[in-house]
Amino acid sequence: MKTYALATLGCKVNQYEGDQIKAQLAGLTNVPFGQAADLYIVNTCSVTAEAEAKARQLINRARRAGPGALIVLTGCWPGEQTKRFKSLGVDMFFDNASKADLVKSLLVNGSGGRGDANPRLKTSRTRAFLKVQDGCDRFCSYCSIPLFRGKPASRPIGDVVAEVTALVKVGVPEIVLTGIHLGKYGVDLAGGRNLLVDLMKAILSRTTLARLRLSSIEPREVTDGLIDLMAGEAGIARHLHIPLQSGSDKILSSMNRDYTAGEFLSLVNKLRRRLPDIGLTTDVIAGFPGESDDDFLSTAATIKEAAFSRLHVFKYSARPGTAAATFPGQISPAVKKARAVALKELGAVLAADFAAGFVGRPVSVLVERQSRGQRSGLTSQYVRVKFEQAPKKSDNPIHAVGIKTETDVLIVRKSNG
Repeated sequence: MKTYALATLGCKVNQYEGDQIKAQLAGLTNVPFGQAADLYIVNTCSVTAEAEAKARQLINRARRAGPGALIVLTGCWPGEQTKRFKSLGVDMFFDNASKADLVKSLLVNGSGGRGDANPRLKTSRTRAFLKVQDGCDRFCSYCSIPLFRGKPASRPIGDVVAEVTALVKVGVPEIVLTGIHLGKYGVDLAGGRNLLVDLMKAILSRTTLARLRLSSIEPREVTDGLIDLMAGEAGIARHLHIPLQSGSDKILSSMNRDYTAGEFLSLVNKLRRRLPDIGLTTDVIAGFPGESDDDFLSTAATIKEAAFSRLHVFKYSARPGTAAATFPGQISPAVKKARAVALKELGAVLAADFAAGFVGRPVSVLVERQSRGQRSGLTSQYVRVKFEQAPKKSDNPIHAVGIKTETDVLIVRKSNG
């Protein structure tokens, strides 16, 4: 094999694992998915039916683009479908437990295809994802992830710090800690004690990382210790992604979530008292079984009151093997779609309102993209900023942290677009 194409679907953990695979295939030439290749790898997600449909589409693209090529499936492919993966035209399947040995199992190392075990050492990215935890035993009634990822398992703090050090050494200024259930980091290492704050302190004290960010954390796991650390450390991004899922207490209970809408809003208020400019993003599910019009309106009202800076909206998708798939009161596709559209529109308004609060204020931006003098990147609060590079001797210099060695701040201005 000389060429390969890799497509990764789903969460940041899956993206990290996809990068691990890519790094180990450094001896082969990576081509865009859909072009002719000797090997195709589809790193799947099973959170929604749409994600599964995308995986099937990618398999079909590989079959058309590379007749006779080896097609490999890995990731969170539904368990009941793994028995018939060959009928889809797939040659091999690796579940998440065996994903790390995928390349070795393909015998690539014998043909010079094996590369660096660390996928980040040659990265040019401004922001790198770093998986520190896997697995979940939460069993929300709608989620199939525990079926594919198993129980919580954490990487030792020393291993994580070593990888952060390597990333900083090659110039990565921001690292996002990721996990299937990130707030459970360390429970398997310290007799049930959460070590996320300890991990963050170790990274900040033992490396020179410019910015540390968390990917997603459950409401109950945003502890006073975490808030204190964020308030006292400028190197931690002023941003948290905290899944709400619903603003109806009835639906939250049916989802097997362990908080009420009122408790969620109390947490939001606590965060804003300590970190007034914090960006809060969230996930919400539209059309969960039994969701009435009143339940939907409660969700919209909770979202408005929380004033999220970004909203990720998902239409409920029944997952085989989950409790919610058997619940009565399944919502019609048309109603789910209408509710999802309404929430996305609300989210767009809230995002614009939050971003407008930074107009005229100095912020630090890590540049992710630059082309012909145009640059863009994210602030600490996870607000995307687009700007033009100014002359270095300008009275009001516009620079950004990130590419090269620039370290000045950017003055945010309102865009006509």
